[in-house]
Amino acid sequence: MRLLEINWCAQKRGTSIRVDVDAVFSGGLLHDIGRSKTHGIDHAVKGAGIALENGLGEKIVNINEEKVVAHADNLVSGSRVGTMDELLLTLREKLFDEKIIKRFIELNNEINSMIC
Repeated sequence: MRLLEINWCAQKRGTSIRVDVDAVFSGGLLHDIGRSKTHGIDHAVKGAGIALENGLGEKIVNINEEKVVAHADNLVSGSRVGTMDELLLTLREKLFDEKIIKRFIELNNEINSMIC
């Protein structure tokens, strides 16, 4: 869904954003493979470690498309897509450290800079 939004905004602005669908798919797989070790917020980091241990290169592990997957993962709960404001409220209610909350905000800003 987010990829369609990115492509729509790019067309509206008259620019071209090339999205590698295979890379997004790989990013999604890599992102959640870490859930085999933890269901915590660091599951993407664990997944990257598993990928590197199994011979996948840094380029694959660090693809930008994985950031899109991570951002979508942050905003989706079950079948409901939440807002960034809702996410920040939830993180603060759960007493997340402000440094971690800042990383969520930076990722949101990075993804939004790719679109409208």
